[in-house]
Amino acid sequence: ATGAKENFGDDKSLKELQVAELKKEMDELKELQTKTIRQLDDAKSAMEQFDYDVRAAHRRFTEMEAQRKTMSASGSSIPITTVMNANLEGVHAPLMQLGSVDDEYSLALDVAFGGRLAHIVVDDPHAANVAMELLNSTRAGRATFIPLNKIKKAPSKLQLPKNKGVIDFAINLIDFDDIYIDAFYNAVGDTLVVEDIETAEHLIGQYRMVTLDGKLYEKNAVITGGYVKKSILGFGQNADKELEAAKEKLDQLQKKYNDSVAFRKELEQKLDKIRTSYSASSEEYSKAKIELGNMSSQFENSQSLLETKQAFVKENEPKAAKLGNELDKIEAKRVELSEGIQLAQDKIAEIDKLLGDKGLKDLKEKTQGLEDEIRRLENNKSAVNNEINSFENDIKFCESIIFAAEQDIEKITNDNAKYEKDKEEYNEDILRLDEQLNTLSDKIAVIDEKIGELVKEKEEIHKSLVDLQTNSAVKASEIERINEQIEAFKTRRKELEPQLESALEVLKDSGIDVDKLEPVKISIDELEAKIQRLEKRMQELGDVNMRAIVSYDETAARKEELDTQIKTLSAERQAILEKMQGFEQQKKEAFMTTFTAINENFKDIYHQLSEGEGRLILENEQDPLSAGMTMEAKPRDKTTNNKLSSLSGGEKALTALALVFSIQKYLPAPFYALDEVDASLDTMNVERIADMVKKQSSDTQFLVVSHRKPMIEAAQRTIGVTQKEKGKTKVTGVKIRDDDEQ
Repeated sequence: ATGAKENFGDDKSLKELQVAELKKEMDELKELQTKTIRQLDDAKSAMEQFDYDVRAAHRRFTEMEAQRKTMSASGSSIPITTVMNANLEGVHAPLMQLGSVDDEYSLALDVAFGGRLAHIVVDDPHAANVAMELLNSTRAGRATFIPLNKIKKAPSKLQLPKNKGVIDFAINLIDFDDIYIDAFYNAVGDTLVVEDIETAEHLIGQYRMVTLDGKLYEKNAVITGGYVKKSILGFGQNADKELEAAKEKLDQLQKKYNDSVAFRKELEQKLDKIRTSYSASSEEYSKAKIELGNMSSQFENSQSLLETKQAFVKENEPKAAKLGNELDKIEAKRVELSEGIQLAQDKIAEIDKLLGDKGLKDLKEKTQGLEDEIRRLENNKSAVNNEINSFENDIKFCESIIFAAEQDIEKITNDNAKYEKDKEEYNEDILRLDEQLNTLSDKIAVIDEKIGELVKEKEEIHKSLVDLQTNSAVKASEIERINEQIEAFKTRRKELEPQLESALEVLKDSGIDVDKLEPVKISIDELEAKIQRLEKRMQELGDVNMRAIVSYDETAARKEELDTQIKTLSAERQAILEKMQGFEQQKKEAFMTTFTAINENFKDIYHQLSEGEGRLILENEQDPLSAGMTMEAKPRDKTTNNKLSSLSGGEKALTALALVFSIQKYLPAPFYALDEVDASLDTMNVERIADMVKKQSSDTQFLVVSHRKPMIEAAQRTIGVTQKEKGKTKVTGVKIRDDDEQ
């Protein structure tokens, strides 16, 4: 018995050690799960921030690209594009494409060259004439050409002033092929690049100079300065560095966003593994705890049985003593009887002597037979009594077993009936929830489809708007070019009108009625003389464009057509903008109404949960839809307001739940599913969350997964779930609170 007790103690100690180790493992897994969830939340926040940055960078890149296209389509670049796309023999490129400069000197050199950056370098005048004929035939505008074989040669050496602040000659700050040195010198000459106006003032009138900030000093002391408008003509625009930088930034942000998505997936997989391990450990812990409970119950039953036996022994000790006394008396009486028997035997011996041998023998045989029969009957009686006692004990034991089994059967029957009833109720609830889930899924699908359509429509409108802006800029540039031509025609017409009036006056002064002039017959000599006079007068008048009026009419008609198109496009653009503004205003009003209501709910609910103060903050109150939202909270016993990122894990969870309850209070859903939202909270906060869930459950249904005692005790219906096998769960128990408890 002592050995069995020691073995039981060892087994119990081992089982308790196993339970403690499993509990420690569960706590570690729970802590790791909480840490992983926190990392996952941070990863989601980072991913959202990266997504916002990517969208902003993409929007900026798109705007820059559209601006670049608009500038490329402007009138100043059309002649260059036309000539360069023709791939004419002997045509090289504009100066701005033949050289490159450092960013530090880009502005100064752009100002120094000015419009000469668009001058096209050609081999000879013939190549220039071919290019000009192309521009004339296509009406693409005008361009200036630099023939390499006719321009002045650049000097072999330039003397640089030694004044402080003088950087270098402009031509020395440009990187180009040596064959173009004459062309660049023709465009910029001996222009100096200086640091500032103080340096320029000491050399004014001696050199043509340009400062780093774009002020231009001519040799004749004329100074040009002010705001420098961004133009497509410039060394700085040649490599599209800003566009490349924006593209590079967009690629970097996209890479960070992809990395954050991958990290989020990794954390989700890690969290799934942790939850699986936690579930397995929880199952092992429950099994070990049940086995330990069974061992403890068996030990308690054994102890109870031992105590019962000890009490029985203690109770029967006086009876045993009394029986011992009686046994002593019986022994004394037996001794007395033995002595009497001895005396009797002595008398029998004397009688035997008196009796004959035959009579004595018969008497002994009869006596011996009777004694044997008496012994046999006594033995049989003792055996029968023993069997009767054994049967009575077996009957009592069997009756106790039968009674216990009947009680178990009755209890199991009642439990089965209750479980069947609960099963029917749960099946009805499941069917009802499935119907609600299907309905909500359909609604969500419809909403997602509508959102997709709206996003697609918005993208199409944005694309149309960009195209309209680009077309508008191109049309405006074309109109400006046509207006310039019209003004040139008007100027030429104004130049010719005085000459015509002068001729009419001469005729009138000569007494000739111009309206009554009729053809007259003159001789050939007179006609030739008159032709010579007219040719001389025509030479005096200069070249006259005989198609000026026709060209003017054609240009005016074209201008009117373009004006009509611009008005139509402007009206359509304005309608689209008004429609977009209407949508934006509706979205903003709906958002601000919802935000204001949820913010008030958040202040109230956060105070109930933490006895502190909290509020929702818009990052951009003027345009809330273009920025994000954050939460500011001041828990109890803290003196300053803290942003969400500065709070602890439990405070973050409490703040997030306050936001969930605020939204639920404003626009309740049919039911909410909360998965271990109280994992990182202390007991007091778990009780507050449980009270809040219980309070809000009057209008909606909450399905809560939790391991915390306050949450479980507050539930109206508790379902215990365990994982018996990998991937398979089993309901271990259902608890329904009574109406009195509710």
